[in-house]
Amino acid sequence: MIIIEFIVAMVATISFAILFNAPKNEVIYCGLTGALGWAVYYGMTQNNCNSVLASLTATFCLTTLSRCFAVVRKNPVTMYVLPGIFPL
Repeated sequence: MIIIEFIVAMVATISFAILFNAPKNEVIYCGLTGALGWAVYYGMTQNNCNSVLASLTATFCLTTLSRCFAVVRKNPVTMYVLPGIFPL
């Protein structure tokens, strides 16, 4: 079940990345940020964690991954953060 939700979150994030005109070679990284953020949120809420704390933690993970992708791929952070935040 979590695999399906991970894939759906990734596809949704890729759709927003395309909508925001991200370069074609970067959409998979945008999808990974959104899917990872959703997986963290989903995992924490399934373990009886407060939804506010789960959102905060997932956003922190998403932002950290976006920053890493931005440095390694030499692109702006917003290219990964903006589409990635939508599944949350």
